[in-house]
Amino acid sequence: MIKTIKMKNVLLIFFVFSFNANPQQHQNYTVESTLDGLAAGTSFFVGYQNSIFIVEQRSHSVSSYSFNFHLTKFLGGQGWGNYEFDTPTDVWSSFLLEVYVTDFNNRRIQKYDKDLNFIQTFDENSIAHLEGRFYPRACATSSQGDLFVVESDGKRILKIDRRNQFEKEIGTFKDGEGALTNPTDIAISTSDEIFVLDQTTIKVFDLFGNYLRTISVGGRERWRNIQVYKNGVIATSAHAVTLFSSDGSLQLTIPASSIIGMNQQEELQDAYITSDSFYVLTTTTLYRCSMPQ
Repeated sequence: MIKTIKMKNVLLIFFVFSFNANPQQHQNYTVESTLDGLAAGTSFFVGYQNSIFIVEQRSHSVSSYSFNFHLTKFLGGQGWGNYEFDTPTDVWSSFLLEVYVTDFNNRRIQKYDKDLNFIQTFDENSIAHLEGRFYPRACATSSQGDLFVVESDGKRILKIDRRNQFEKEIGTFKDGEGALTNPTDIAISTSDEIFVLDQTTIKVFDLFGNYLRTISVGGRERWRNIQVYKNGVIATSAHAVTLFSSDGSLQLTIPASSIIGMNQQEELQDAYITSDSFYVLTTTTLYRCSMPQ
């Protein structure tokens, strides 16, 4: 697996995103650097000091990179060891500098430190008092250190506390309007609101599992992943990145066609916004873009 990095001599434009942007105003975003040669990139996360963690399904791997796309560590190869995976689907980095990898076909979540040294496994044998089967698809952590898991077999969210004990399930038929149909991704804001991607909607819950509201993201696209920016949420489809405020108001749509320097034959998989950069992932490439003034 060969990855190449291309850097353009473009002055970085620092940008602080405002949720007061005009959602109809499309601006161009210029690619500044690329990380190429990914083996079916599926999701990624930007963590502490702009370290970047990327899941690649074809190589059954998770890699970490510096801000300049320098490879710092590679974990992977198909298997069931502590540093191997079988079709990983998601990665999340917590404020405690812990990294969680959802290892789908091995039916577990692997926890590492920020340097990707193994810490522990979450699976049916290690989670105390777990109810039902454990088929994790994505996960995220709260500021309290609780782990929230998208469990695909039961189409629910599991809350697992710091003692490694199953605490409750969220999004079942008991939650009425908050019942989930087919959850696929999860993200938690700095204010500890839980956002769950559920087909053409994002369901929002509090840390206690109480349903708060639904954000409609539209039915024409297949939505791939969500991330949070401040207290809002970023939803990525094959052809666009859309930002919503925490109350569900549409703030900004970024079509793939407005990203100058990106291969327009590729479909988007995931996106992330920091205070000064806009990242977009396709199956083969991670793009870092400047932001319009």
